[in-house]
Amino acid sequence: MFYCENCKYLNNTSVCGFCGRTGLRSPVAEDFCYLTEMDVSLGKMLKEIFDAENILCAVIPSGDGFRSSLALPLGNYKLFVPYRDYEKANEIIKEIFENNCSALKKELLENLGKLHFSGKTEKKCRKKLKLSKETNFLEFIKEKVASAEKVFDAGASSYSSFGRYINVSVGSWTILIITGTWEIVSVNKTE
Repeated sequence: MFYCENCKYLNNTSVCGFCGRTGLRSPVAEDFCYLTEMDVSLGKMLKEIFDAENILCAVIPSGDGFRSSLALPLGNYKLFVPYRDYEKANEIIKEIFENNCSALKKELLENLGKLHFSGKTEKKCRKKLKLSKETNFLEFIKEKVASAEKVFDAGASSYSSFGRYINVSVGSWTILIITGTWEIVSVNKTE
């Protein structure tokens, strides 16, 4: 494992995968390392959990330049922990998100009948995914959602004022849904 003093990332090679810096060194226990970036509410919750576990955690606001230009608070937090606590912090995150994944999948399955999409979304997805006209798009998506391997909260929706994005992963498929309205926003497949 190598540590980049410039951006605080841990890397598998001596070249930083984020900034490209070369000649990285081995991390020491006190080095603060980038752990994750998440929306503010989840970041605050995670920091409180780390505090309760006696894990130091530095939180840095992060976001896009648009919010900054309007003097709005940034929408995300970047979290950093000392290298000595890095593995423990990752285990906590993994446990939280596995539990959260089960709860979100259950909620999603309970609301499967409410899923819908706009005509524009269907047209765009059919073209991108090369689905035939005979394929019932909604039933196709419901089948994918029902067999989801991963379901996680992808943050506050900028598309709807009263919902959150839920990211559904099934093999090479990714489906983005908004809670509250249960609208299917996008469907992607990696080749």
